[in-house]
Amino acid sequence: MHHIHPLESCLARILVKDTDQPLPSGTGVALHGERVLTCAHVVKEAGFNPINVISQNQAGWLNGSTLEFQDQAGWLTAITEQLLPDPFDFALLRLQSNSNASQWAYLDVDIVPGDSLYAFGYPDDFSNGAPVTFLCEGLTGDNPPLIKFKSGQARPGLSGSPLLNMRTGKVCGIVKFTRDRSTDIGGGGISTATVLSKFLNLKKLQQGFIASDSAWNDILENAQDSSKLFNGLSFKKLIVSPSSLVGYQFGSCTLQEFIGSGGSGLVYRGWNSKFNKTVCAKILYPLKTDEADRVSKIIQRSFKGLHSLDNLFLIKMFDFERLDLTDQSSFLFLMEYVDGKSLNDWNSQISQDGDAFAKRLKLALNLALGLKAAHECKYIDDVGIEQTGILHGDIKPTNIIVRPDGLPCLIDFMMVDIHRLLDPKVVPSYLLKQSTPTTAALGTPGFMAPEQESQGIITVKSDIYSLGITFFGLFFPDSDLYELYEFPASEPNNNIQTKLTQKIFNQSNNQDPNILLKKLLKSMLARNSAVRLSSVQQVVEELTEVAQAARIKLPRVFS
Repeated sequence: MHHIHPLESCLARILVKDTDQPLPSGTGVALHGERVLTCAHVVKEAGFNPINVISQNQAGWLNGSTLEFQDQAGWLTAITEQLLPDPFDFALLRLQSNSNASQWAYLDVDIVPGDSLYAFGYPDDFSNGAPVTFLCEGLTGDNPPLIKFKSGQARPGLSGSPLLNMRTGKVCGIVKFTRDRSTDIGGGGISTATVLSKFLNLKKLQQGFIASDSAWNDILENAQDSSKLFNGLSFKKLIVSPSSLVGYQFGSCTLQEFIGSGGSGLVYRGWNSKFNKTVCAKILYPLKTDEADRVSKIIQRSFKGLHSLDNLFLIKMFDFERLDLTDQSSFLFLMEYVDGKSLNDWNSQISQDGDAFAKRLKLALNLALGLKAAHECKYIDDVGIEQTGILHGDIKPTNIIVRPDGLPCLIDFMMVDIHRLLDPKVVPSYLLKQSTPTTAALGTPGFMAPEQESQGIITVKSDIYSLGITFFGLFFPDSDLYELYEFPASEPNNNIQTKLTQKIFNQSNNQDPNILLKKLLKSMLARNSAVRLSSVQQVVEELTEVAQAARIKLPRVFS
């Protein structure tokens, strides 16, 4: 097993004698003071008779001897010192001889929903031990409360395995039960808080251990040094197996779950101890070596602007840092984790609602308010000069998340600039192709303004054009928006514009779009940028007029 933590030197395999042969019963964790913590149901059949215990760390734990797992002469014996049956179901064993153990587990009560948990135990299908990872869902309402976790298979024999919280680097509990031994839907555990509340002597033992244990404390200190934790990882490996990064800590952020990959990078859900909240972490694909300094300046400039914003309809940016792996370097963004649906999924969900038009109009207005705030924000750049405005460059439905309350959030600012600088030697070619509806070299085909598609020019007006295409799909979900993905990137934009114009202005009024909405869309989608709307404030004003004409009551205006 690959050693990632001192926890692996603290594991104990526990066997209870059945006639003349010891049979695997479960797992335990070694604690300071020659104690072993496990589940009560693992050892209850032994009563107060001797129990066989052997360490995962075969060399060094048992008086320095090297032992085979089935070498019965090497087993230590322990007796049950304390046992609490259900609903507690944990037991404390005391070794009958000195183990000369050099490593004990660091118990800690800190655990929150979303924490990634790591365990190693001796399940029935891996007699020599196997790792397993889980995702904490939270604590149950039982008395005592149990840790409920998912996304991992808890087999018989894993009971008593310590649960390492990858965010804190400490043991937050032990495995108690499985939901289904044949699937990976998880199970439940006993929290460290419950154990310490009943085994009061462990608190004193832990205090002495914390003060004296250097190996574990060194690991916790090193967790603040991302270069040490990422040692051995390469981008080439990461792109092929992005989930391999789950559990690693970068600065104050522990990556907990791989969400997906896109045109510019890998996206993870993480926990940030600095902000004490769940965050979204985006790791950009490696950049061209000679462009590193340039993109660093682009990121710094854009980040300063986005970080200065506190707008409900824009993704909140918390931090960004350089990420150095063994083969290349890139950047990691920490931003708000937004729970919700993509714009298209949300639009489909509300399509049969009687107030669908009103919901769409309110969402469109909120999006416009958010983009207006980005275009008008003021910030001090990296050389001390005040700058105005952040452009998006790739507004489209997949870059809009709609929260459960119906409020939108615009994500993925400045990705177009970065996308131009990706290193094709490292980034898989399929992620850079324009045949899929992801960000291409200059934007997304079908959503780019003519000047952006032909010359790569991104301005306030090109953002307005992309927003107009997005609004068209919002209000006319069964029309040409989806067909735009079918157009090759080389097709002249005027053909797309003609089809859009015909669809909007020549169709009957059976979808209830009024003349003001059609006028607004025409102004936003003007092929000639000189006659296109010049500010998002104008979009806000005309959407407000549409709402008034439709007698739709708007909520308080956010700014």
